[in-house]
Amino acid sequence: MKIIFTICSNNYLAQAKALGDSVLQTNPDYTFFIGLVDELSPEINYENEIAHPIILCNEIGIPDFDSLWKKYDIIELNTCVKPFYLEYFTNKYTDLTHLMYFDPDTFVFGNLINIEKELQDGKEIILTPHILTPIPLDGKAPTENTFLNYGIYNLGFIGIKNPINNISFFKWWSERTYKVGFSNVAEGFFVDQLWMNLTPLFFENTIVSRNYGLNMAPWNLHERFLSYVDNNWLVNSHQTLVFFHFSSYDYRKPEQMSKHYSRYNFDKRNDLKELYSIYSKKVIVNNIEKLSNIPCTYIEMHQKYEENLRISTTQKKQGLKMILNKILKK
Repeated sequence: MKIIFTICSNNYLAQAKALGDSVLQTNPDYTFFIGLVDELSPEINYENEIAHPIILCNEIGIPDFDSLWKKYDIIELNTCVKPFYLEYFTNKYTDLTHLMYFDPDTFVFGNLINIEKELQDGKEIILTPHILTPIPLDGKAPTENTFLNYGIYNLGFIGIKNPINNISFFKWWSERTYKVGFSNVAEGFFVDQLWMNLTPLFFENTIVSRNYGLNMAPWNLHERFLSYVDNNWLVNSHQTLVFFHFSSYDYRKPEQMSKHYSRYNFDKRNDLKELYSIYSKKVIVNNIEKLSNIPCTYIEMHQKYEENLRISTTQKKQGLKMILNKILKK
């Protein structure tokens, strides 16, 4: 059995559905799941609108799950559960040979056999670097230090062969996302991603892919250019585009490639216009206008918890101040 899964809250289900549809269209030998970091919403008919199996994050055996939504924001919460899902699928499906994670705003264009071929000769964990070649120092974003701060490898994708052999990797990773999965770059934390800098050192069965067709995204456009030949998308004229990561794309601003990076726009990169147009149509058809406005239950609970904590702390300080004033008056 071969599984691909993504993780999101209700507000990203349009992107997750587009990803799942692309997976099954290009790689029908895979089974696709959505890990939902949210509660089921009465506003969504999951069977008809989403049409991919949903697995709730509070049902995969994460210990003391409530402690996570209390301390993490929406990005931290969605990323901290990733290794727990890897372990969940591994334990549930004993015949699992390949297990891959993709961010929900990814779209698969090619056959994943290109990934499977790299997982040979004892290599069972595959990572994709953000970049493979130097970036000019021209004052535009991103720069190389972006990835020194946020992680050399992009964890919008990870692939595992023979997952049962890699439980120790999952447990190492999950312990860190569970306890310190914060977005705090100044302290050396960036959710689940920054830990992956250490993976090739700690786990010798890791391979770092140099395939330009894997995880093409706004941050590596300086080294990757698209063409469409014989009904196939090619990167740099010779490698098949396997998947593109439409990170930070906003369907309401179709003229803007990414809100975080200034190096390229569609005027400079005409080769990307059709690809982004295809993706925009997919998420619109999948009802992104409705779904993107559904709030995450856990984040609402987190905000209420934080507010109650703030009020309680303020009241305690005021109470102590009143006691201190009474003592001073005696």
